[in-house]
Amino acid sequence: MFYNITLIEDHPNGNPIVREAQFFVSEEFGKRFYDSCAETRFGASNTLAMTFIGGGADNYADFLKYLGIF
Repeated sequence: MFYNITLIEDHPNGNPIVREAQFFVSEEFGKRFYDSCAETRFGASNTLAMTFIGGGADNYADFLKYLGIF
């Protein structure tokens, strides 16, 4: 299990919705996840995609913090 649901609320239609969750990421997974896209270039501007999707993060912890996961 890599996540823990910490807050559930009822939607007006009666279905439960997740409002808050904790994610657990191993250092190895975090590094591989970050490294898999760290050098990817973004379109015509030819700048690093991490500038757009990761807030300019330099490592996996900063990337996940920017995404709101870590």
